Amino acid sequence: MTSIRTLLLELVDEHGANHIRELHIEVLRDKPGTPEHTIRVRLSEAVADGLLDRLGDGFYDVYAEDEGMTSVVSYPNRCGLWGNSRYRGNCDGRLFKNLVLRYGARKVADPMAGPGTTRDVIAGLNQYKRAGIEFWGGDLREGFDLTKQELPGRFDFLWLHPPYWNIVRYSDAPGDLSNVEDYAEFRELLMLCLKRCYDAL
Repeated sequence: MTSIRTLLLELVDEHGANHIRELHIEVLRDKPGTPEHTIRVRLSEAVADGLLDRLGDGFYDVYAEDEGMTSVVSYPNRCGLWGNSRYRGNCDGRLFKNLVLRYGARKVADPMAGPGTTRDVIAGLNQYKRAGIEFWGGDLREGFDLTKQELPGRFDFLWLHPPYWNIVRYSDAPGDLSNVEDYAEFRELLMLCLKRCYDAL
């Protein structure tokens, strides 16, 4: 039985680069009842595999805003274009991308950049969309400690995805929230980080 991903690639090869809406219609013609998010995930996988360069700009635009996004999102399969999926606990870059585009951010900061998902998304937006977004990213592994340092400037969009308490331990560094054992201390340090982000907005 033909998979959705194979079907998509066959349709694109047969008809050239299509608008995403046209691809949805063609997939549903062959596989009625396929959920829209399944088609989007398979398109994202095709893009992540490097097919975007071969198919041209008319093909599924992974850097376009998902205008249908609501306050409830789900990405069952991570888009592999940005960051490192092996870094535990990090978020799919599509959420960050959609929020940056939704709010028209021009100057963005991520003081806990981890595997670089946010950096890669902004680089892609600037490269493929000529977005001209300024980005600053810091991380404990690179010497920036939000529990001890202010952010270097003012920003109109702050992304903060801190470690959860008592789940994944990332390091033994003193400023690493993931290794704070006392919950009250964790909350106090987290509030300090949030205050510093708020002050930089």
